[in-house]
Amino acid sequence: MFKRAKPLSEKSPLEQFIDRENALNELFGRELIEYPLTESDVRELYNSIECQLSPENLNCDGEISAHEANVKWNFLQDVLMELEMCDDWGVTL
Repeated sequence: MFKRAKPLSEKSPLEQFIDRENALNELFGRELIEYPLTESDVRELYNSIECQLSPENLNCDGEISAHEANVKWNFLQDVLMELEMCDDWGVTL
């Protein structure tokens, strides 16, 4: 039976972030991130977020407005909050 994916608006920030990461992983022929998340997956996601929060990446080298950078920052912070719940699984970030 065909299972329909949730619309983007119904997905949590973490699910949206994983979808974006998987699009890049697929493009570059890397392994996709799947649920349930492993400790390795959580660390990989955390490292990607850390990189995306760098000033150059967050602001797209000055190519986006302060408002757009703030929206990106808030989204990434929401993803981090969800990842911190993984600490309940014994994953130390």
